[in-house]
Amino acid sequence: MIPGPTIVSPRVLRALAKPVLSHVSNEFVDGYAEALKLQKKLFGTQGTPFLLAGSGTLGMEAAIANLMEKGEKVLCVENGYFGEKWEEIVETHGGVVDRLRFNWGDPVNVKMLKEKFEHHCAPLMKKLFPDRSLEAFLENQKPDRLQSYDESAFRQDPVNKRPWHKTAQDTVSMGDHLLSLIKRLDINFAFERSLKMFEKTLIGDRLMYGIHKKEIGEKAHETLLNLCRQVNMPEEFRKIVQQNLKDVEVTGWAIEEMDNATTCKMYLDFMDKWKREVKATSAEIDPFLLYQGFKWDSVEETKHGRARYTWYPSLPLKRILERLANLLDVDINRDLFEVAKGLLETALSKVAYHDIVYVEVTEDNSPRKSFDINLYGAKLLLKQVYPFLQRIYRHYSIPDEEFHALYNPHRSMKFGHLSGGIDRRGKDFATLYFGAGDITRPKET
Repeated sequence: MIPGPTIVSPRVLRALAKPVLSHVSNEFVDGYAEALKLQKKLFGTQGTPFLLAGSGTLGMEAAIANLMEKGEKVLCVENGYFGEKWEEIVETHGGVVDRLRFNWGDPVNVKMLKEKFEHHCAPLMKKLFPDRSLEAFLENQKPDRLQSYDESAFRQDPVNKRPWHKTAQDTVSMGDHLLSLIKRLDINFAFERSLKMFEKTLIGDRLMYGIHKKEIGEKAHETLLNLCRQVNMPEEFRKIVQQNLKDVEVTGWAIEEMDNATTCKMYLDFMDKWKREVKATSAEIDPFLLYQGFKWDSVEETKHGRARYTWYPSLPLKRILERLANLLDVDINRDLFEVAKGLLETALSKVAYHDIVYVEVTEDNSPRKSFDINLYGAKLLLKQVYPFLQRIYRHYSIPDEEFHALYNPHRSMKFGHLSGGIDRRGKDFATLYFGAGDITRPKET
């Protein structure tokens, strides 16, 4: 059985909730054509892809029905359930099955497969693809494991088979892959949700994961650097991370999709360093580098940036508002300024000003200039601050129904922090963070 339940991105659910398009409408035709174009990039091929609305078994049966004549012999390689499924489909369509079987879960033995190919396929391959030998097909394989190829491997120059994080169209898989990598560490970890808004744009399927070094143990530095490599962090960033891990207890990890691009993110949290080194002796404390953020494009590795998050500890409300007014263009961002002020005043009715974390953000070689106000200490719920949220999403021209589709399922979660200002592309934005929690690994019994 395939593990479940299937996690569907809120972005996909919103698309499914829209009215059904006619299959002859211009909108459907344009979307279908774009999907085919993007699918070529996803699979690294110049061939013509096909989109089939159905299960994987439908695709398997379509291949056999269109490529096999009745009575033809088909080599079926079996090392699991779907290997057996191939055999069943071939026989149903009148083919003759030649089985090459291995234990379920074991890798395919390439040497045995090569012998089968030489017996059955080599003459046909020589006839159809005289410039591609069987040896050329198999020579680059690992000795005990077969990788997948499509027919374009025989028809043209070898395609650069790129790993998961290289394909902008595979965003959901990238997010799933990041979560899978973290789960494989078999540790407790934290997570936080967020909504990001630009003019007429709402991005809701955002998650941040937090990993504490103590959960990993003695090999924490080695494990975290390996995770950096697995998400394709640029080498120059890995060197900076390696230099700073000694001062860090918590790291943050995220994937973000926006404007047909996918950004990987990693954060270093220096709060524990501050607790060790700084003693608050007055209301005014020197600014402190609380976080470093590393962001890089999953496709174009040259697109990357490092952000610095400077914390101004123990500022009273008046000082925070002065800094916000200097940071924001209040004439343009009056709504964001007033929302920040209202949230601060609400929070200060429950906690002291030194419990509020006010941060300003800059980024190398970019116009980014933004703030972040962490109010988790006030223990406010999203529904308690809804009037402020409404003012923000209406400021960015987000339709009520679009915002509520994301807000309603989470309205009883804790409100965390508000960030906003100008991002690295020069765009005005606001982000709402909420619902921080922990995922605990199952206890051994």
